[in-house]
Amino acid sequence: MRLFGFALLFTPFVAAAVPVDLTHTGRVLDGIGGPVSGEHTLTVSLWKDADSLSESDRLWTDTYMNVPLDDGYYSLTLTGVSSDDFASSVWVDVAVDSAAALMLSLIHI
Repeated sequence: MRLFGFALLFTPFVAAAVPVDLTHTGRVLDGIGGPVSGEHTLTVSLWKDADSLSESDRLWTDTYMNVPLDDGYYSLTLTGVSSDDFASSVWVDVAVDSAAALMLSLIHI
């Protein structure tokens, strides 16, 4: 029994990425700066580099249907994001109703 306990104590463990949930809030404005209201489809992506939008630089993406915008404001829970993605700065973009995405902000943890 002691031998087993000793062997278990020194068994190497492999660190694995942990999926995390993040709360993301933002505000959507129209072309003249007015707030957008109603329910809209938002596609959120996380990127490792704001200057390169190649698929190899995309860390995570998901689409949220029927997101209520109240005076342009929304709040989403981004689920299943890998904790490994936050080893450095991460950029967020949001596309509204399939429009071209706009790089919104930098998250640095």
